Amino acid sequence: MTGLSITRAAAGSTQEQYRIDHNLNIHLAKKAKENGCSTFVLVSSSLANADSRFTYLKMKGEIERDLEAIGFDHLIILRPGKLLGERQNDFKGFANSMFTALGNSIYRSRLQCVLQYPVFGNEVGQVGVYLALKAIQDKSSPRVQIVESSEILSISAELNK
Repeated sequence: MTGLSITRAAAGSTQEQYRIDHNLNIHLAKKAKENGCSTFVLVSSSLANADSRFTYLKMKGEIERDLEAIGFDHLIILRPGKLLGERQNDFKGFANSMFTALGNSIYRSRLQCVLQYPVFGNEVGQVGVYLALKAIQDKSSPRVQIVESSEILSISAELNK
């Protein structure tokens, strides 16, 4: 499972962010495929779209598109909303702090759709592993499976019953 990602500020430029986010993810995926990996899980972003006018969402959509072209037997794309929980080197700017506080307050509430269904990172990981194992066992699983944040929350809830 991969989801190499860096903020534009930490990367120093949009071009460097693209090199890390896009190019390294694609390079790792190609190497994994060359070494026999048949199922690949990507942690992307809600609203990812290669045709987006927003640089970040466009980049995430291009990663998804380019991974699909590699031809894994199964490609699982997780599109979480705002990631909640502690993260190493978490940017603590005002906007991030505000969205994190708001995300925590509406987590699993009727208002969660406002922020594209915020989700904890451990839930995303758990669902990614579960879906990968399921795809490996069930050869009739779709070749490309896109899992939006609301579905990540639902699957996670079922797994934790």
